[in-house]
Amino acid sequence: MFDDPRSHEADDLALQAELLERRGEHAGARGLYRRAAALEENLARETPASSPRERGVLAISAISLWDAAGALPQAISLANEFLTDHALSANERAGLAKLAEELRTRAAQEHASPPG
Repeated sequence: MFDDPRSHEADDLALQAELLERRGEHAGARGLYRRAAALEENLARETPASSPRERGVLAISAISLWDAAGALPQAISLANEFLTDHALSANERAGLAKLAEELRTRAAQEHASPPG
C-alpha cells in the first residue's frame, strides 16, 4: 500500500498543509490535512489483515492527519475502530491505544474549557 499512488498523494498533501500552516494559512492547511487523512484512512481500511504492520502504520497516520485537520472526533472514532482490529499486532495496537488516549484526554480538556 505504501507504493499506492494515494499514499504518495497523501504525503504531498500533508507536506503542503504543513507549509500553509507555517505561513499562518490554517484553514487551507486543515483542508489539505482532511484530504490526506481521507486517503490514508481508505488505504488503512483496504490493507489486508495479512499486513498488520502496514495497516497499523496507515491507521496511525490517518488518525494523526484527522487530528491535524482539526477533526478530533473523527480521529478518536477511527482510533477506536482500529483498536478493535485483532489482526493488528500487539505493538501496533499499543501505539494506537496511546494515541487514542492522548486524543481523548485533549478532547476532554477542550470540552471542559470552551474557547473564550
